[in-house]
Amino acid sequence: EIISMIQQSERIHVEFKREFDKGFCEHIMAFANRYGGHILVGVDGVVNTDGSQTGQLVGFESQNIDKDKQKVDAWARDLRPAVTLLANQEYPLQNGRWLLHVQVKEQTEKPVGTAAGLYKIRTHSGDNPMDHAAMRAAIFEEERALKSLWSCLLRNIAHARAVLQNVRQGNLPVTV
Repeated sequence: EIISMIQQSERIHVEFKREFDKGFCEHIMAFANRYGGHILVGVDGVVNTDGSQTGQLVGFESQNIDKDKQKVDAWARDLRPAVTLLANQEYPLQNGRWLLHVQVKEQTEKPVGTAAGLYKIRTHSGDNPMDHAAMRAAIFEEERALKSLWSCLLRNIAHARAVLQNVRQGNLPVTV
């Protein structure tokens, strides 16, 4: 699964990071405020000659991989509300380098932000900052759209069941 993610480009569910940096917790926040996602530390984004983007596994140096993982866990816990990580798994590479896979769960309690009031949400173009009010409005609108889609889906299922019932009873022709 990880190799497949690296062979594709960064997207709404995947972020490549060559190294840890101070903005790392912002990636956790952005994924938590959207659908969740994967952060792959030790992967560079590379633009190919045809203009497409893929990842390149380069690994990162770590003096203590367990401390690095604890740091990631602490960043997730420091967000408000605290963020749940589904995975924080390390993979040893050659020459003492590492790949770290951090899988962020979509949070049910949103918006997620920092104590200082910073909020970000993951979009197709990356992590986008929003103020608290705009973040709540975006989340509300997305939830409303999903409820509407779910309602439409349930109506279509009910209609399909009625059509199948008519077919089983021999009531032909059937119009869909």
